[in-house]
Amino acid sequence: MVYQRISRDRKEQALYLLLEEGWDIECIAVALGVSSRSIERWEVNYDEHGCVNPPTPIIGRPRLLDQVMTDEIHDLLAETPSLLLDEIGEWLAIYHDQPISTTTLHENLRDLGLTYKCLKRVAAECDDGFRADWLHNMTANYTAEQLVFLDESSKDDRTILPRY
Repeated sequence: MVYQRISRDRKEQALYLLLEEGWDIECIAVALGVSSRSIERWEVNYDEHGCVNPPTPIIGRPRLLDQVMTDEIHDLLAETPSLLLDEIGEWLAIYHDQPISTTTLHENLRDLGLTYKCLKRVAAECDDGFRADWLHNMTANYTAEQLVFLDESSKDDRTILPRY
């Protein structure tokens, strides 16, 4: 039974049998099909951390953009969604003293869900001339009885959030 993945509830069950019921470690190991060393390790983790699984350390590089910067980028792009990556990079360098390459900025914006397609849609919706043309076309050519509105946001039964 080397390298088997043991669920958290099985580990908690082993500790319950050990600490609450007073079972012997060897009996628990045989009953649950795990090693006695694993049970001892879970007990140490529970004593030190209050949980059978130890907390995992933060792995990887720290992000270049913190929460304040990402919130301000959201606000900036809500005001002017037609900004280019180099303009956003210049804004970060000037106002937050955070120089960042366009590639890294693109990856961070993509992780935040701010893609070109999404921003293009937001920019088109903010265009007053385009909106006025659309409204004029709709009111001139259609009546309310001719319009049908359909919500297909959960068409694939996976999510209710639209993906741009």
